[in-house]
Amino acid sequence: MSKQLPNPHFVEEVQQSFAKQLVMSLIGASLTRVEHGIIEITLPYRSDLTQQHGYVHAGIITTIADSACGYSAYTLMPPNSDVLAVESSGTITICEAKLATNPEIRREIVGQVLAYASGVAGCDIEAFDEAWSARSGGRSWRASPSAGR
Repeated sequence: MSKQLPNPHFVEEVQQSFAKQLVMSLIGASLTRVEHGIIEITLPYRSDLTQQHGYVHAGIITTIADSACGYSAYTLMPPNSDVLAVESSGTITICEAKLATNPEIRREIVGQVLAYASGVAGCDIEAFDEAWSARSGGRSWRASPSAGR
């Protein structure tokens, strides 16, 4: 497989795609930084997005984090790529930082591609299947045909 350079139009494509995510406008999130490997999405504090203790609800943070991480990976991919983000163990890890006070009254969620994820970049589906199977003891990452029945 030949290595292609990242998409030279990634900034415009990320901005256009983000604008189509109606949930981001619903919650008031904005795309504030787009660079190779880094996406920043900012969310002004709104009391209607909080949980019972006054913190922004984890579901809102997770929604933003999902977009920030996906887009940050996309900025490093060749044109017409799809993004699949996984940890080597297959575990999804979510971190949430709760601040009792924030003088800026907003949250900034930053997705950043780190070097340890570079082994998956450019991996075709057959190579991904093989690597997943080897690391998971032969378990499939694909949903079984009977899932959800």
